[in-house]
Amino acid sequence: MIEKMKKYTFLVYHKEYTTFLEEIRELGVVHVIEKDKGSVAEGSELAKRMDVAKRMETAVKFLSTRQKINDKKQKTSKKETETEKELRLANTCDCPDGMKRLVHFESLRQSLEKKSAALQLLNKEVDKMEVWGDYDIKSLRKLKEAGYHLTFYSCSKRNYREEWSIDYNAITINEKDSLVYFVTVTKEVLHDEIAADRLRLPEHSYSDLVKETRGLSHEIERIQNSIDHAAYNDIDSLKHAVTELHNSITFETVKLHSEAKAEDKLLLLEGWVPVAKETGLIRLLDEKGIYYQSQIPTEEDKVPILLRNNKFTQLFEIIGNLYALPSYHAIDMTPFFAPFYMMFFGICLGDLGYGILMTLGSLIMLPRSKESMKPVLRLIMWLGIGTMIFGALSGTFFGIPLAEQSWPLLENVKRYMLNSKQLFNFALILGAIQISFAMVIKGVVQVLYKGFKYSLDTWGWLLCIWGNGAIYGLSMLGKISPEIASPAYIGINCIAFFLMLFFNNPKANILINFGGGLWGLYNKVTGLMGDLLSYIRLFALGISGSVMGLVFNKLAVNMSGDIPVLSTIIMILILLLGHSMNIFMSGLGAFVHPMRLTFVEFYNNSGFEGGGKEYKPFKKERTDTNEQKTN
Repeated sequence: MIEKMKKYTFLVYHKEYTTFLEEIRELGVVHVIEKDKGSVAEGSELAKRMDVAKRMETAVKFLSTRQKINDKKQKTSKKETETEKELRLANTCDCPDGMKRLVHFESLRQSLEKKSAALQLLNKEVDKMEVWGDYDIKSLRKLKEAGYHLTFYSCSKRNYREEWSIDYNAITINEKDSLVYFVTVTKEVLHDEIAADRLRLPEHSYSDLVKETRGLSHEIERIQNSIDHAAYNDIDSLKHAVTELHNSITFETVKLHSEAKAEDKLLLLEGWVPVAKETGLIRLLDEKGIYYQSQIPTEEDKVPILLRNNKFTQLFEIIGNLYALPSYHAIDMTPFFAPFYMMFFGICLGDLGYGILMTLGSLIMLPRSKESMKPVLRLIMWLGIGTMIFGALSGTFFGIPLAEQSWPLLENVKRYMLNSKQLFNFALILGAIQISFAMVIKGVVQVLYKGFKYSLDTWGWLLCIWGNGAIYGLSMLGKISPEIASPAYIGINCIAFFLMLFFNNPKANILINFGGGLWGLYNKVTGLMGDLLSYIRLFALGISGSVMGLVFNKLAVNMSGDIPVLSTIIMILILLLGHSMNIFMSGLGAFVHPMRLTFVEFYNNSGFEGGGKEYKPFKKERTDTNEQKTN
């Protein structure tokens, strides 16, 4: 459900304003209303802080990545290598504040980038020189001083001419990748006499270039070691500095959203406060003697959204937030779609074995994971439970069709398993139930927020769908005779069509209502049929996943061969690889398609109104420096 909000207006004396902001920030319940005062001025103190904060965030992200890489390396080796020893003993900045640590890190990274770029160019020079071998640059200079000109060339083997060795003293140095590398020794400078590519060589020998490359590589390694050392020694200080910067930026931004009154002597600030949390705020305001007003939101107010659900439903807020938060004057759909989403996921994945793996895996990972990941793991656990339930109903266990097995343990439960036709019908029935439930929600919301007359069109559709369905079902069961069923059909449909045709827009006159009703009737009928058929995807995905699991099982048996030990190993590898792929692909489909049914079919028929903005109270951020250590 959506937490009720109140709009608060504060009027504070300018000398007490900074203290007031610090106190309400410490309380952390006021969502400040942003005023349109333009963007932050370029070159201002606030803009500079924002720039520094971005630089620090980049540094923290980079150092966190280096820390994870080094942690993995340390796990693979128990002994300390020479590189790790250098990393531990490397000199680094011991300055206390985050800004100096940031400057130190940025200088290291800039140096690393420059030297890496230089090494890349140097390696190209080494590759270029490798074909010529190691020669003495001084000897070449002596030849030039003696009046001889050495020119370096390359050309394809088929274009090389033997007469060049006579005419220009051409000497072949190397042949590589169908190319000939040669040098000419002449008294005159050659221009276009030879049809080959003239090469410009470095002024250093091959051995000098290799030596320079090694030196540069060693410098790069030392810089990387210093960066890695900073990843362990500086990252907490940088995280703390980022948090402090964010707090100061938020504080100054809130000041920008204040309005000056009474010749700048008073400052006015507006914000939203959850009704459940306003007691502490009122106590603070009364103690400090701050003037304030509170009011209930109007239809025009853009009220921030704070959702409050039970422990089960809360897990599915992650799914709903992927689409949009509800508007304040609507209802939170999370409690209504959560059970359906769990069922739909279970049908799509539809394997008892996969469900067991998901449930056990999430339970094992829960105590070992950081706090931010626990809601996701709990959601996976419930989706795994749904998969177990519907996997048992479909009779599939790691691709094995249980209904076809002659296992004694299954004899008493086989009658509860559904075949393909029953699963198909079950998917359609679930779709009809969810769509009808969505229409009931729409009708109730219309009654609560607009009035009963605005809901008559919706009740007309529900009467038409379930009234006709009920009469048909009772007729098939023999509970009512055809003589009673026929007038019942007529009566129900007359009432339903009257409501649909004449009450689809209570504000309009009868003729406009009737015309709009006919057009709406056509759209609704075709739309409902399309919505209902969309639920067939649940059946299709469940069947496809089961078939893929069965195929991998048969492949494992048929391709394992007859060699006693090797056959078992091959079979296990095929099973592991095949079912891992199937879990990933089927799980992806089981996540996406129920979400599509929720956001399109369910939301559309329930009249969902999105566009809500998340409730973000003005409060201090806290630095979590222990996250790396708890992982």
